Amino acid sequence: MDGTCTCEPGYRGKFCREPCPAGLYGQGCRRRCGQCKGLQPCTIADGRCIACEPGWNGTRCDQTCAHGFYGEDCSLACPLCKEGHTCNHINGKCSHCNPGWIGDRCETKCRNGTYGENCAFVCTDCFNGECHFETGKCLCSAGSHGTL
Repeated sequence: MDGTCTCEPGYRGKFCREPCPAGLYGQGCRRRCGQCKGLQPCTIADGRCIACEPGWNGTRCDQTCAHGFYGEDCSLACPLCKEGHTCNHINGKCSHCNPGWIGDRCETKCRNGTYGENCAFVCTDCFNGECHFETGKCLCSAGSHGTL
């Protein structure tokens, strides 16, 4: 025995009267609070939050939204981002879109004359400059068919 006492979770100091500083909780005040809403402090003993910032959940607001959800209370469904990718858990923006689509939520079809991943390709080989927004395959005018 060395004469020191172990404080209850949420307190520290020689006489265990000092509450954990803002942003910390638990035994010895060594754990960081999660993403409590509006910079509200978490409870000093167990780190619980009253509410979470958008994109976070759990009693301690230390877990991101489940795959496919985002925002306040993780209640919003992600848009259709590129297969295998999900949206940002806070704001719902997609980091990647399927070929032929662009925008924060992959909501905008490639403009005429462009196609593919990030609409980065130009329909230069098509007679009238029109091609399928996803594949780049030429779209023939009425009365015409085939390739150049």
